[in-house]
Amino acid sequence: MKIVLFVCTVLFSSFLLLSCKKDSITPPEVQPKLKLEILDASCTEVWIKLSTENITLPADVELLKDSIPVETIILAAADTILYVDSLLPGHSYNFRAIAETYNSINFQVNTLNASSNNFTINEWKFGEYGNSVLNDVVVLDENNIWAVGEIYMLDSLGQQDGPYNLIHWNGSIWEIKRVFFPNHTPYPAKAISVFDDGQIWISSSGDKIAILKDDVQINQFYIPWSFSINKIWGQSSNDIYVAGNGGNIVHYQNGQWSKMESGTDVDLNSIAGSYNRNDIWISGFNTTGSHHSILLRVNNSDVFKEWESQNLVETEPYGLNIYSVFELGNLLFAASNEGVFRKDLLLSSPVKRIIADPTRKNGISGNALNNIFTAGNNSLILHYDGISWQSIYSNYQKTSVLYSINTKNKITASVGTIVQDVVYHQAQIIIIKQNQ
Repeated sequence: MKIVLFVCTVLFSSFLLLSCKKDSITPPEVQPKLKLEILDASCTEVWIKLSTENITLPADVELLKDSIPVETIILAAADTILYVDSLLPGHSYNFRAIAETYNSINFQVNTLNASSNNFTINEWKFGEYGNSVLNDVVVLDENNIWAVGEIYMLDSLGQQDGPYNLIHWNGSIWEIKRVFFPNHTPYPAKAISVFDDGQIWISSSGDKIAILKDDVQINQFYIPWSFSINKIWGQSSNDIYVAGNGGNIVHYQNGQWSKMESGTDVDLNSIAGSYNRNDIWISGFNTTGSHHSILLRVNNSDVFKEWESQNLVETEPYGLNIYSVFELGNLLFAASNEGVFRKDLLLSSPVKRIIADPTRKNGISGNALNNIFTAGNNSLILHYDGISWQSIYSNYQKTSVLYSINTKNKITASVGTIVQDVVYHQAQIIIIKQNQ
């Protein structure tokens, strides 16, 4: 019995020694990390995401540009957004972050060059009698441009023929067309949106929608609520927002329509959104009665009031009226009677006025932070090349106005009307091709 007990004791002691030895193995040391990632860049600015791993927070982090300290940040979260301005266009910079003894890998950022201000501009006019106008336009490519409105022509016998409500550029000629709404009527058209699956949604100036695909009309219907539609925007033909008079916003998704409570009765005229962000921006202003302008933010099924002006005194930060909004990258642009304003959607920094110009701008569009266009009264089109604004087209000889503008790649199109006399207006479309 004693021998067995001794053997058991020895085995048990050996087990304890092995267990202690195993438990005493030191795990590998986890190394702190700093990482920089570019989010966006303009000609003179850069937005950088700073991420940390295994660094005790809060921590002092120093940002260096080309080995020169830019700023020191008290980092309170694992991820934060850094903004650097006053950079040179078309320049490469090396950024690095330092926290205590830990350095990030050198990170190169290239700012944009100013875009070309060399344009080829062509103008077309439509309408032979009555009040012709084009209200909205979409550019797919230089050989595929669509615009909607109302155009009144004369037939071969000189008889009145109209309205036509759709025109299409096929690369060589403009095709003047009719799209039919319920009751098989070609009502004047107000808004157009084209989706990736080829569907083209067109609204009347009332509460009707027509859908085309492959140049064939495939549907026409009334929306469930009666109001005048002003704008259509969506991420796909199955996820669409419609805004109109009286503060009305409706959403179409998975074959179902729903009405959103906007909290306002202001006429809503512009929608902006993106594919990488949940927020959708809607602006509007009253065209009759007392002055009232508003900017709304839509997130899922909720609508939030971001800004409002209800008097004739400029209201910070957007002025008196917002006529159009446009989202590009991480920035929201608002065209106002006081100029063009820019809201940074990554940072809580103040809204910037990037041009002070009193000319009314009904539309704003672009495809890069160094290539933005506005259009409005006097058919004035302004271009921002990333550094400065320039007037590239205008018509001060006749009363004229541009209502919408759209950019795709090197092609920009803007539409509106020219007053030839009291009872005769011609629709106009201006195509701008950006040369190298």
